Amino acid sequence: MGVDDTFPGEPFLLDAPPNYSLEWAAIKAKLIATVIFFVFVVPAVIAPLLFSTKEGGEGGRKKREENAAETNGTASSSSSSSSAAPVDAAKRRKPSASGGGGGGRRGKKKSRSQIASSGKSEATTTTDAAPEGKDVARSSSSAASTPPPAAAAPVAVPPPFMPLTNVLCLVLAFLIVANSPNNRYAAKRVFHAPLLTRDECDRVVSMARGAAGRNYRKAVEDEVMAADSDADADADSGGGGEEEGRRVVDEPRGWRKDRHTAYPTTDLNLVTDHFTREDREWIGEKLDARLAPLIERVYGITPAAIRANDMFVVRYDADIGQQSLRMHKDSSHVSFNVLLNDEFEGGGTRYHEIKGGKRYDLKPDAGEVLLNNALVLHEGLPVTSGTRYIMVGFMNVDTIDPLTDEPTGVGIFASWLSAPWAVVRFKGGTEAARHRRRNVATEGRRWTENKYLIALFNDIHGAFSVIMDLWAPFAFTQLVDEENKTEYFAALDRAAAAATVEEERRTSAADGDGGGGDDASPRRRSASWFKGQQLDLNIDGSVARLWRTRQEA
Repeated sequence: MGVDDTFPGEPFLLDAPPNYSLEWAAIKAKLIATVIFFVFVVPAVIAPLLFSTKEGGEGGRKKREENAAETNGTASSSSSSSSAAPVDAAKRRKPSASGGGGGGRRGKKKSRSQIASSGKSEATTTTDAAPEGKDVARSSSSAASTPPPAAAAPVAVPPPFMPLTNVLCLVLAFLIVANSPNNRYAAKRVFHAPLLTRDECDRVVSMARGAAGRNYRKAVEDEVMAADSDADADADSGGGGEEEGRRVVDEPRGWRKDRHTAYPTTDLNLVTDHFTREDREWIGEKLDARLAPLIERVYGITPAAIRANDMFVVRYDADIGQQSLRMHKDSSHVSFNVLLNDEFEGGGTRYHEIKGGKRYDLKPDAGEVLLNNALVLHEGLPVTSGTRYIMVGFMNVDTIDPLTDEPTGVGIFASWLSAPWAVVRFKGGTEAARHRRRNVATEGRRWTENKYLIALFNDIHGAFSVIMDLWAPFAFTQLVDEENKTEYFAALDRAAAAATVEEERRTSAADGDGGGGDDASPRRRSASWFKGQQLDLNIDGSVARLWRTRQEA
């Protein structure tokens, strides 16, 4: 079954995404047909027809006339030689003037009877020879009028023809893949759908505030301990290790201000900050039930391939701390952000259409999620009053599980043949390789850390980014109407509960069989929301390094 055939919220979709399974099957058929046509049909059928037609034109007609004339000349020469042969033979048969046995008058004179007899003999000889000459001439004339068929010459294909067909084959295959739904429909589209109820949003905000309080208390304890044990070292270094105003103890208290260097946010990570295990379990259940199936439906990505590389709660404040976030692109295959409250003014997300130069401001309701991938340029608008809370997730789509090296089952059209996916993989792989070249000895380097390969990967990333900015259309899609939200949630939650029961049954059956069979495989069957966070990957999908915040956690 296709990924869209199993989506429990399908009846509630206002604008259904493409059927990825059918689309990918059609692309495979087109690619196979393209290869067969250019590799087999063109050389064997098209080329002979094309270039034999050229031989059949004016130049070919003249060539055939020249061949016919040459054949006629040869036949005429043979006919003349055949007709002359009897005459020469007759001359040779005439008696010599000095023949007979001696020369005297008797030898020179012949009797009249001898002369008459000789004349009759010559006439008879000439008469007998004439029909033979006529037959030869007649056969030669017939041979000239019907020349023997010439052997078929091999078709001379110009040297540039076959390389040109190969180029055309590659161009057509590229265009077929470029029109896949991953490269065209979903590449720069922002999806808008409900994810949480209002009560559930309030619960997440409460979790974040609790985690911030625990962060603050822990930071105060650490600072007191550091002041008691290493006061002199702190004084020599100019104070604590964190920049003033970006410490956990600064306002807003307990919130991180230094986790992201390029585009810093005031946030709390769900793994490395002090959320409880119960908090993570509850959030994971909601995301398994509602977000993973939605990502699978709109991008064609199996849940087993989804791994949250960074998931956190962000706050924007009008009076203290951070008010907005400047324009950027996310370094993730799929990003989501869900609004958690509405007690503020201003705010929202502004999306930029690079090709058209247009801007679109979107302000969802509390509990609604916005989905986009790495090609979408956006920014966070300033909050003018109150505090705005959002939960953000940067999702990686793994071809192999970086923690177990097991394949995740994601299709090639959703990974290597998807330009948005390739942009993130080549960018991340290039940055990881550069970091290792700076910090790892030459003998410990991997093949991906060759400087020429790094330059190549960087060029591929840049080329794909530019091409997709021009190729993929920018669009918004609202998936579910507000009035159907309750039924939509109910359908997703029922399907998730049934899947949980089925998974428990499979686990019990595997345990009863002694742990054998496919059900005992370490391959993950659902998305990884917390375990695989804050990893940098190599170009081949293996782990390059852990983030600093994970190392310190």
